[in-house]
Amino acid sequence: MYINDQTDAFMVDGVPMKDISFGKGNISLNGCGVIAAYNVIMSAGLKDEFVKVKDDVIALRGLNLFGLLGARPGALKQYMKRRFPKVWSMYGRSKCWEEKTKDMDAVIILLKWKRSLRMHYTAGIKNENGYTFYNSGVEDGKEMTLNEFLLKARKDRATPIYCIGIKKCS
Repeated sequence: MYINDQTDAFMVDGVPMKDISFGKGNISLNGCGVIAAYNVIMSAGLKDEFVKVKDDVIALRGLNLFGLLGARPGALKQYMKRRFPKVWSMYGRSKCWEEKTKDMDAVIILLKWKRSLRMHYTAGIKNENGYTFYNSGVEDGKEMTLNEFLLKARKDRATPIYCIGIKKCS
């Protein structure tokens, strides 16, 4: 159901990630934003195909440097706003994200690693004990609060730079 892997050979709808184009790149290399959006869509019980989510994000001018730097944060927010009744977002100030997202059903977090151009999106799906984060590289599939996730990311030298909170129904 959820995508929790971004390797070349991982199959999505019968196609290896390395063979799913994303602008001048591919999903395996630069598709973490689309994967995060898809995981939120799946958490809401919607049945969109992965390629449709990818194409919809691209249609919103979602390619960052032709897709070589993944998806633009604004395009992911706009895509979520088209699909869900309540969407919140914030750059920086991650210390208040837990409070701001307490009523949300899912979050998409953008992390940037220090001394590197490496950035990565992950989706957290709300559960009884906080969130379960998918394709994050930070204890994937483990339940934790948003603040616990952000602390673990910081210990991995990642800086949280953008958060989208999503409420599935009003």
